[in-house]
This record gives sequence, C-alpha cells and structure tokens, in this order.
Amino acid sequence: MSYAELAAASYDVRRSLARLGIRPGDRVGVYMRRSWRVVAAIIAVIDHGCTYVPLDPDYPAARVRFMAEDSGVRAICADPGTPWPFEGTAEIQVTGAEAEPVPSAERAADVPTHIIYTSGSTGTPKGVATPEHAVQELFRSAAERFSFSTADAWSWFHSHCFDFSVWEIWGALLHGGCIVVIGTEVGRDPWRLLDTLADQGVTVLCQVPSMFKYLTAALVDKPRPLALRYLVLGGEAIDHHTIRTWMDVRAGTGGHESVVNIYGPTETTVFSTCALVDRVTVSRSSGPTDIGYPLRHVRTAVVGADGRVVPIGAQGELWVGGTGLAIGYVGRPELNAERFPTVDLGDGEARWYRTGDLVQQSESGSFEYLGRLDAQVKLRGFRIELTEIEALLRRAPGVRDAAVVVRRPPIGEPSIVAYLTGQDLDIRQVRVICADQLPAHMIPAGFRRLTSLPLNSNGKLDRIALERIP
Repeated sequence: MSYAELAAASYDVRRSLARLGIRPGDRVGVYMRRSWRVVAAIIAVIDHGCTYVPLDPDYPAARVRFMAEDSGVRAICADPGTPWPFEGTAEIQVTGAEAEPVPSAERAADVPTHIIYTSGSTGTPKGVATPEHAVQELFRSAAERFSFSTADAWSWFHSHCFDFSVWEIWGALLHGGCIVVIGTEVGRDPWRLLDTLADQGVTVLCQVPSMFKYLTAALVDKPRPLALRYLVLGGEAIDHHTIRTWMDVRAGTGGHESVVNIYGPTETTVFSTCALVDRVTVSRSSGPTDIGYPLRHVRTAVVGADGRVVPIGAQGELWVGGTGLAIGYVGRPELNAERFPTVDLGDGEARWYRTGDLVQQSESGSFEYLGRLDAQVKLRGFRIELTEIEALLRRAPGVRDAAVVVRRPPIGEPSIVAYLTGQDLDIRQVRVICADQLPAHMIPAGFRRLTSLPLNSNGKLDRIALERIP
C-alpha cells in the first residue's frame, strides 16, 4: 500500500468524523485488529486534531466499554463486521474508500495524541494521556542513537493498545519507511514470523524478550538470512542466553544487526533510556539488566525513600523528567499528584514521573534495573498490577480475601497464580468472572483455595510464603 493510498483512506475517515460533528480536542476510539486500517484511522484522528484511544476487540466487552466511557470517546473507528459492544456510540467503518485531501486541523497543546490504558492498582485500568510533542521529542532524540531511513522496513508486531506500537508505526512513517504488518496469527507462530521477516526484508524488528525467545528457537531450527539492521528489545528484562544464541546463529548467516535494549514506562512515552547490547554484555549469565543511558530529552534522578537524590552507585527509585512525560492519567487527579510530583531535586523545580523501578547508576551514567518497589509485574511485555486482579477477586461472591503472585519455575513460562479464602467460594464462578472482566494476559493460570493467607511477623501478607505453596 502506498503512502498516497494510505492518505486517501485517512481522508475518508476524516470526512466521516466531520459528518458526525467530531471536533478538534474530541476523543475517538480505534476498535480494530492490527492492519493498515488501524494506521489510516490513527492518522485521520490525529490530523483531525483529536485523540485516539486504542481499544482491543479481543479484550472482554466490559473492559473495552469501561475504557471508552472513562476516556470519553465520542465515536469509534471499527473494522467492517466487528461485533459492537458500545451502545449509543457512533461507529465509523474504515473501508479504504479514497477521498479528496482534507487540511489538517489545529491541535491545542493540551490535547493528547493518544490515551493508552494500563493496568491499575485500584482495580480498574488507567488511561495515560500522551501529548504530541512527547512523541516528536522521542524521535528527535532517537535520531542520535539510530540511523533510520526511507529504505527501512519496520515490523509492526504489537497491538496498538501497547505503547511499543507508537514506536513501530511512527518510526516507519516519520522516516518514510515501510510498515510490515505482522498479523495476530503470524505473530503467534515463530516459524511463520521468521518467514515473513525474511520474505518482506524487515530491517527494524521490535520484540518483547519473552516472545523473542520463541523466535530465536525458530531461527535455531531454521537458520536463514535476514535483512535486519536493528533488533529492538523492550517491555521487560532481556535474557542474555537467548540473545547470545541469536547472535551465534545470525553470525553463521552473515547477520550483524545492532541489538538495542530500551526501557521506559508508558508514562514517559515508549522509552527513556537505551543500551546497545553486545557480546560482552551477554557474556554475563546473570546480574542486573543494563538499561543504558537517558535519551537527550530525558532527565533522570535516583531518589531514596527520604525523597532525596542518592549518591552514584546507591540504589533508589528512578524518577524521569523532561519533555517526554505524559500529560497524566485521565480523570485521576490524586494519582497524578502522587505519580507526577513537581519538586526540586537539586536542579530547580520540575515535574517528574516516579517509575516505581529500583535502579542504581554507574559512574559512567548508565542505569542498572534491579526490580520493582511495588506489586507491578511484566509478563510478555504487558504491565500488570497484581492488585488490580486482587481487587476483582475480592468482589467475587464467596471470596473473603485474595492474593496474587507470579510463579517463575526453573523451566517453562512464568504464570499468575491466585490464592483465595472463603467458605462459600466457587472457583469455577471466579474463573468466569475473571474471563468476563480481564484481558487474557491478566487471567490467573491457577487458583488455589486456602483457609487463610500467610502473614509475616508484621501482620502483612507474606508473598514469599505464598510463592512456596505448591
């Protein structure tokens, strides 16, 4: 599909928005599966001076309805024939009909380009509103670390509900490159994915480490030349053994792409730091993950429990500032005040985002990731607040209390396990409630009934003891 055809399809969506009375500053849902239609809809919404809100048709209907209502969408772009769970909301079907050019609308500085929902600790997802300048600054700074061009073909592997997609889509478009859409079925089959990468000449591949592990296994099974220039890993801690194996196989087929590990929460616009991963890095079998140096537009500070910056080499929470910060959470003023404080950390008063990540900074300025300070985890790149799952479980009939942990076996994939107490609880009913309310990546793989939850000497939940329960 050419840029001209993509533009024409976006003009058609723009005209539909105008007919519905959608104005600059309004919010528009994008309820579609990964395809060129999503890109056309996103371009149209942004050019109309509006905010796009990604909604995944594979999520439970109750969850996508909440996201649409919470964000205040006035219309929703959809694939033709998609089941419609949004009663009373206008639908725009993206068909690809060509239309005459429409001038871009003015965008107010406080109008975000997109609102992406992440797991919320209070029991409901929270929408992160990102401004246009934050996306622009990301790519301006990235230009100092990467050398992208019109000749690049970018894989688009991740759902538009995952902020990695912002990097994949706009990385291609802003450099005049090609987007290679990786369909859901292909993405689930590492051998088909490998064939697609080779056949389509993909030069920029973006992967979450847990998924990259399967692609590496497929490459070991079926070595073949690839046109890759960059392998970008993000969303969770990298696995040195997997990357080492990938490098070994690629060397045998003449491959020599740069491997880059990126770090950053949605609240800081895709990523804030990055590190080049080489053979020296992956020769270490264990230890902290090097997440590299901040991008030019990013400010960083390592802050102790007393709210003061700690010395180089000491551990503390990573705070991120600069022009890449999100506007904040939609309709959550108290949470915004907590997570986006405006304080003076020794270099003048500024707005910061508290990541909740424990890090330490080396003398050279790079950061090492040491873990989380709360119950947030990442599985297959998805950010999950275990407390959101616990809050849902506690509302289930017959459940007196609930706790959720991630089990990480020596062999195999990590999984979420829920522990429940209550004499009258029905685990089958609890499973149904989870399936109705949670996306697939948040549904516990196992449920255990206990007479009581283990507590430590301070009377708090003992999660370590829970993880030991078979």
